[in-house]
Amino acid sequence: MQHTDFIIVGSGLAGVTLAHTLHEGGYKFKIISDPALSNCSMVAAGIYNPVVFFRITKSYMADFVLPFAIDFYRNIETRINQNLIQEQSIARLFTSISEQQLWEKRREEGVGIYLGEIKEDAIPSTSGTSNNPIGVVKNSGSLHCRVYLNTSLNYFNDSVIREKFDHEKIVFHEREVEYKNTIAKKIIFCEGHLISNNPFFKEVALKPVKGEVLTIKFDEALPLNISEYIINKKCFLLPLGDNRYKAGATYNWKNINEDTTPEALQELRKNVEDIISQPFSVLSHHAGVRPAAADRRPILGLHTRYPQLAIFNGLGTKGVMLAPYFANELVQSMVNGKVLHKEVDVGRFFAHANG
Repeated sequence: MQHTDFIIVGSGLAGVTLAHTLHEGGYKFKIISDPALSNCSMVAAGIYNPVVFFRITKSYMADFVLPFAIDFYRNIETRINQNLIQEQSIARLFTSISEQQLWEKRREEGVGIYLGEIKEDAIPSTSGTSNNPIGVVKNSGSLHCRVYLNTSLNYFNDSVIREKFDHEKIVFHEREVEYKNTIAKKIIFCEGHLISNNPFFKEVALKPVKGEVLTIKFDEALPLNISEYIINKKCFLLPLGDNRYKAGATYNWKNINEDTTPEALQELRKNVEDIISQPFSVLSHHAGVRPAAADRRPILGLHTRYPQLAIFNGLGTKGVMLAPYFANELVQSMVNGKVLHKEVDVGRFFAHANG
């Protein structure tokens, strides 16, 4: 029988970030995952954005989670010898005068740390009659998710078991938990939207959303004042180099699967054409399911009945920013008994179910 400190179930953004956090703390772990079960983290654009554009407000806990995340990924870059973070401003193309006015108002308030001045006539209009003004988001950029995940799993290769986890093989002991031939202190489920198949966490209320993304290539290089930004208007355009861009993403709450659709392809094509009128070709088309919580907050902590089990989930569209900070919070909770905030503690779902 083998012994380890933790078993991590899942090798997406949550699972890999948790593995690095445990590794930094000197803890032993095993990662059990079948990568074929979920494609979400692999196809994600990895954009981190401290601003919610709908009302031009700060993203959840941005002042805390963003600097923590940047430091975390920079340390991982050194550990795995890969460039992971691309710091790049986001250019928000305004759709109305009222949105510009709200931007200026928010710059005078607490959001101002992330909002740059409005640049008039900054981006060529698709109509050709005038240019679009933009608001520039500072302290933003992207994580190369596929590189981060693949290189990290190679780094932890001796601790990775590539197979589907069988929940029925769990055996509980007084202070430990057994899975097949391994004894651990905790099993931590980082299963994304597949947590719905986990018999121990049926109470967790996810509201998963399917998203589709394209990798496109423009026939000619875009003007520098476009290519220097991550562009946002109905969709995002993330520069990848060599005239290539990632474009996305769609939101579908009904068809929760990873099949690409012609409807999403058409929607994304139109959104790109609304930003820039130059011809482009589609190089690839992918879909994934974001594990968003119904209350739009991360989900972490120990099971209320089985303290040998824990969960790390619900990172949604802000996972790149949220994962490092809350992975650390979970480890501090499991190891040192730190009390988690009620709005992220998984106990909020069990309390509701019991009462």
